[in-house]
Amino acid sequence: MGPRDLLRLVSGQLTCLGIRHFVTGSMGSMAYGEYRSTIDVDLVTDLRPPHLKALALSE
Repeated sequence: MGPRDLLRLVSGQLTCLGIRHFVTGSMGSMAYGEYRSTIDVDLVTDLRPPHLKALALSE
């Protein structure tokens, strides 16, 4: 699984659970046209205690 696939998977799950988030770092800059070679994904989330159980149980 590559970084883009990982981003789609995690971001999709966060969205389904109603957890606000955004992409930053190299993946975020590439979304705006500034190509950077990367092998990681940086996410910032508004993770709250009620989200933890739902996130742990999600597939």
